[in-house]
Amino acid sequence: MFGIQKRSTLDKIQVDRSKLWFDGIENNPEHMGRINHVNDTKLYLLRHHPIQLREDIEFKEEIFEVSKTTLQSIKSVIEDHVSYGMGNPISLTGQNPEIITVFNAVYKKGNYDKTNMEVYEDIFKFGNAFEFVYQTADEQIKSKIIDNADAMPVYDDQFRYVAFVEHWREFPNETRFYIVYYPDVVETYRNGVLIDSRPNWTGYLPIHYCGMDKSEYTHFGESPVFDDLKIIVDAQEALISDLNDGVTTHSLKPLAVAIGKKIDTRIPKNLVGTIVNLIDENAKFGYATAMMDATSVKLLLDTYQQAFYSIACTPATNMGQMNIANVSETSLRLLYSKQDNKAKKVYQVLREGINKRHECIRKLLALQNKKFTEEVFYGLDFHFTPSRPVDNYSLLEELAIQRSMGAISIQTIIEQSPYTVDVAVEMQRLKDEAATGLNQGYSLDPILDNARRRRLDNNVEV
Repeated sequence: MFGIQKRSTLDKIQVDRSKLWFDGIENNPEHMGRINHVNDTKLYLLRHHPIQLREDIEFKEEIFEVSKTTLQSIKSVIEDHVSYGMGNPISLTGQNPEIITVFNAVYKKGNYDKTNMEVYEDIFKFGNAFEFVYQTADEQIKSKIIDNADAMPVYDDQFRYVAFVEHWREFPNETRFYIVYYPDVVETYRNGVLIDSRPNWTGYLPIHYCGMDKSEYTHFGESPVFDDLKIIVDAQEALISDLNDGVTTHSLKPLAVAIGKKIDTRIPKNLVGTIVNLIDENAKFGYATAMMDATSVKLLLDTYQQAFYSIACTPATNMGQMNIANVSETSLRLLYSKQDNKAKKVYQVLREGINKRHECIRKLLALQNKKFTEEVFYGLDFHFTPSRPVDNYSLLEELAIQRSMGAISIQTIIEQSPYTVDVAVEMQRLKDEAATGLNQGYSLDPILDNARRRRLDNNVEV
């Protein structure tokens, strides 16, 4: 995509900490191409589209501003995917309730629900996300999301991740800042002068979430939807702008055209309701109008729209393009199947990165005398819950049927329930109720009978 070779001069750099080896690293081709693309993406999402460069025309000796219709469809698609995939917080699970309680507290204090959404959004916008886990002076564990335009991971000649550079310029004085991350220390430079140095207690470099859709340079990913949708949106904007000009200018305000011998007398530009006498007997007078075939125009617009939703992998109902009546759980799954597929790919990327995050959190907790054994730590897991509309009653009926068959545990039901906010808290509440006898006497029979009756009404055997 960026026209970058897989091996570059950066691979030959030896990280010599005694020198400013990172000075000017942002000008290396593998970073320059990607960063330029990130900045272009940001501008596009801020309504700086090619259609805005459309030249105006001179009409009746005045400058006529042509239509420059700008659509923000891609921004809406990205927001829809982010809300769908990460609108619900991730749920921490495991066999040991103590580690779940501690990690839930870290997530709540560090506002990790927002961090997860920022990571998800960066992956969908740019194909990459960068997160650095650190500890504040008051022993609070947090994560910093590094801007894609400032992020430059460094690999050696063996393609090993050896350092990370964060660079930006401060306007208007053009002050250059570099934050250089090593596994043991983080150094900050201003105009080539070291101004701060702090230990990296985690031993990890910033976590690189790399999208599965790869660019030519294999260390980085591409946006799952942006580049493909941009082509269609540009075509839509050009067509709609031309149609707008055709309707407002050439149809509602047609140009007067005289065909025949040139008339020397100047006709006022504001001439209205006056007959023009043509000298040439063969001359003709009429209005130039734009002849548009509505069917053809509609076909072209519909084709663009269909291609847009096919690539966007989001239901048209989410964009207000169609209405649906009540549908079954199976219909909802089919309706959101493409969006599920996109989310599953991002979830794989997130799972790899979040596991590294948990390693960092574990090391920082050890500094606070909160230590966990290998067995307890690797028993910690998490799962994602997409914000897909569900038929809650049908879902709970299916869970109840599985429970009656002995094919599912209470904890799994709690994890899958759309009404569960915190799995660990619910499990603890159930234990407390069991100890006091409050949860005795409940039966699944009414639910199962109702489910059986509904299925019989639909001619489905149970």
